[in-house]
Amino acid sequence: PLTMRTGVVHNSQSGSGLLLNLRPVYFDMLNLEYGRLANSNLTMFDAEITYQLQRISLRKLDFVNVETLNVSRTGLKGDGGNAWQIRIGLLNQNLACESCTVLNLEGGIGQALASPKGRYILFGMLSGTMQTRYQQSGSLKGGVTVGVLFKPLKQWVGRFEFKRKKYLNGDREEIDSWLLENRFGDSRKWDIRFAIEKNIATETRLTVSMYW
Repeated sequence: PLTMRTGVVHNSQSGSGLLLNLRPVYFDMLNLEYGRLANSNLTMFDAEITYQLQRISLRKLDFVNVETLNVSRTGLKGDGGNAWQIRIGLLNQNLACESCTVLNLEGGIGQALASPKGRYILFGMLSGTMQTRYQQSGSLKGGVTVGVLFKPLKQWVGRFEFKRKKYLNGDREEIDSWLLENRFGDSRKWDIRFAIEKNIATETRLTVSMYW
């Protein structure tokens, strides 16, 4: 479905502002699991725009972002497989800058493990990234991601992930970041999301999503 997400954002360095997210098709990891592969993300032309410091900025533009945790549904041998991700798009280097968009190509592979009722899924991935250079950053990164997807209620689904990435060239070295995102509501037409993210700067977001 077409998604429009709008709300308020507060950044520890650039202050408060507004956020607009437009996604013409498909779904993300926290959407309702109707008519889609569970525990997965498939988005195309997903654009996020912010208005802060009296300036409009493109935060990201994912041309394609595919991710699946690929957990076993039955526990039988051969059911499930490796978790993996492919992401191609434009992305801000970090949350501390408003005009540092780079072209980004990222891939990852790992494993996920679900609790007996599937309410909690632990996952980990090794990743590699190629990007255009910006200031003292390099063009190649290696990293690891660990996290949990939790579904305590139909009306509440969340995801926490921690990433550590290391530049293989350039002057910058390790970068740690983390994200906690929650979706509230079980309507096919709307939901409310609350997120906290740390990537050099810390940012809090409260948004309302509408679906068509």
